[in-house]
Amino acid sequence: MDLRQAPPSFWLLLGECTSAVRHLMGVPLPATEVRVLEHELLAMGLHARLAMDGSTLTLDQIKQHLKGRLRLPPSQEGYQLEADGLLYTWQRIAAESARPKALDPDLVRSFHASLLETTVDADDRGEWRTVEQGTAVTDGVPAEMIPLFTDELCDWLSSNELAPPSREDRAAYALLHALIAELYLAWIRPFGTAHARISGSVVQHIVLSAGLHPAVGHLISSHFHHSGRTYQHQLEQAARGTSDPIPFITYGLHGLSQGLADLLLRIREIQIGGLWTAHLVDLFEHPDQDPERRQRQLLTDLADNDGPVPLSGLARLSATLAKVYAGVSEKTLRRDVDALEAMGTILRGPEGFTVRREGLRGFKYPK
Repeated sequence: MDLRQAPPSFWLLLGECTSAVRHLMGVPLPATEVRVLEHELLAMGLHARLAMDGSTLTLDQIKQHLKGRLRLPPSQEGYQLEADGLLYTWQRIAAESARPKALDPDLVRSFHASLLETTVDADDRGEWRTVEQGTAVTDGVPAEMIPLFTDELCDWLSSNELAPPSREDRAAYALLHALIAELYLAWIRPFGTAHARISGSVVQHIVLSAGLHPAVGHLISSHFHHSGRTYQHQLEQAARGTSDPIPFITYGLHGLSQGLADLLLRIREIQIGGLWTAHLVDLFEHPDQDPERRQRQLLTDLADNDGPVPLSGLARLSATLAKVYAGVSEKTLRRDVDALEAMGTILRGPEGFTVRREGLRGFKYPK
């Protein structure tokens, strides 16, 4: 691969992903929200790699399994063991990330062994594939070439050719290394089983060894799973003709960029929710007095509603709000709405009222 031949758009996309990854690292969030997001991202990553290897477990089942609440029929117990093996391997990689081991064939084989640690009758744990799986370009290289090609891949990833030019470029090159490893392991197919899981584990090792959050690896896995046909097409195209891996890497970066953008948007909404709660505290100086108590509750419940609410539906937004307005007249509700509108906290539209949170968003694009 000659990175000098990559077009400017490639480097812009890589820079975009790197910027989003850096933004993600250490973003301020309540601990409870962090745990929820990390749990969901882990479930997404596990589900993606398991599904790519043929598992029928759903994302909801994976989430339940992580909480220790999953009960499966005997026909699916094997898939649960596969999930345990993948989770165990990723936990091991995370535990070793403080002092990461160099990526070499022995480490790749150890990942495969731990992936199958919980399965039954897995005599090929950590053993290179010994049989041919087909003649298509994605069926793997000849079995006798696997040790050599895996060794060359590991050497290439750690060579000066793919070394980051500076420490500041470490994150960007970790993304390149991860996507290169994904492509070449899919081409080599070094083992007879767990193809997607071994690629996902190597990706996690590369990502965590560079000091990045495991969410990056989970988003890469999720992208490849959800664009399965394109993923297969890109693998085939990269193995034909000029054998240029840059289009595959570009495809991976596009998916990662979108995944990071969606994640950061969700994080921003969580942050705005926290700021909104703090804003309500500042907005009402006397929250124990009836008018301000009603108005604060009205704003809180209206903010939780997805769309506009007509005046007649405001008092029914929640049981608490219904109780607050049960003993007062409709004129009182109208006065409260007028007061909130005068504050600039709600907006009156043709279909009803919505909360105005624009004031919490700084550095907006000019209209």
